[in-house]
Order: sequence, then structure tokens, then C-alpha cells
Amino acid sequence: VQRKDRLYCMVPFIWTPKLLPSYHAIRNTWGKRCDTLKFMIDPIIGDEHVGFKDLRSNSTADLPEDVVVIYDIQRPWNACPMSEEGNCRNIWEKVWRSWVWVDSHGGRDLAEWFVKVDADTYLFPENFKRYVRAKQLSPDEHHYFGHRLDHRIDNAAPII
Repeated sequence: VQRKDRLYCMVPFIWTPKLLPSYHAIRNTWGKRCDTLKFMIDPIIGDEHVGFKDLRSNSTADLPEDVVVIYDIQRPWNACPMSEEGNCRNIWEKVWRSWVWVDSHGGRDLAEWFVKVDADTYLFPENFKRYVRAKQLSPDEHHYFGHRLDHRIDNAAPII
């Protein structure tokens, strides 16, 4: 029996004109090598320049098939003006609700392995698959791949 190591790549994303080049770059490079690729976006799209559109009340946006709107986010990304300090974005909520969406929309039937990848990260899906095969890791067990990140904010708790 040949082992399946299908990879589901989930990318939390902010759908604005400024960030669309990143979306296209991911789709055209490493994203093509994921077995499933989904960009999870807030229900509010746009920016200060083109205006904001709330998809919860107006869902007429023509979005690509690999973009998923997480409608039930309580603290969307635009709730905090960029000029203010503090953490009024809630990326944890977005990631948590995105994983709930993946699970409730048949994600377990699409892949054995699931990764959350930031839009500013370059992933090598084939290296991931090679690694889990070489280590004989089971997708039925919990694994964490990553590193401690403590170089972004001075005097702040590290991000893991």
C-alpha cells in the first residue's frame, strides 16, 4: 500500500489591492505544489484607497475559487487603523476559525497533512512531504514544525 501524504496549505490573507501581488505569486509558485491551497480572508475586503466592502451584507464579490471568506470573524483586520499602536487585529481568531472551516468543509478527505503558511513565507511542499516520509511521521499524531520567533517586536513575548 502506497502511503498518501497529501498537503493542505492554508494561507491567512488580507484581500486588498496592495496585497494581491502576493496572492498571485503564491498561486504561481509554491502554491501550485500543494494538493489543496486555500486563502482565508476576512469578510471585509478593500482598503482606505479603494474603499471597504463588507461581504457579510453584500456578498457579490467575484473571488477566485481558492479564496474562502471566513464570515464569522468578530474582529476583522480593518477594525484598527494602521496609525494606532496596539493589537486590535485578532489573527488567532482568524486562524482558529479558518481551521474550523477546513474541518467542516471536508478538509480531512482532501489531505493527510495540514499547514498554515503566512503570505510572506516560501514553502517547499515537496520538502515537507519528503521530511515526513523520511522521519516516518504519522499524520494521525500531533506534530509542530516551526521555530520560536522573537525578533519582530522589542520587549515582547516571543511568538511560537
